[in-house]
Amino acid sequence: MVEEGVAGIFFKPHGKTQPTLDDLGLMARCAMTPAVFETFREPVTAKEVLICQNNLFELYKSGERPFLWILTSTISKRLLNEEEQSLLARLSAIG
Repeated sequence: MVEEGVAGIFFKPHGKTQPTLDDLGLMARCAMTPAVFETFREPVTAKEVLICQNNLFELYKSGERPFLWILTSTISKRLLNEEEQSLLARLSAIG
């Protein structure tokens, strides 16, 4: 279960060595940018996604701009679409 105010995993690339997309595919994308990874064994709920978003915005307040990855076993299309729209609206408000 995700805890409010605490990111699951916060990753910030170190050094100048950058893997190529050809070498690692999606893993390269994860490794090349600051990121927060929130992991769930069970299907994620709307409340848990909201907590993940709030944790992301706490990092935004400190000047970090990580990409949020929510890793879950499954998610409904409805929840995915609703949360995507909610996040886009909140990001637009930040600028």
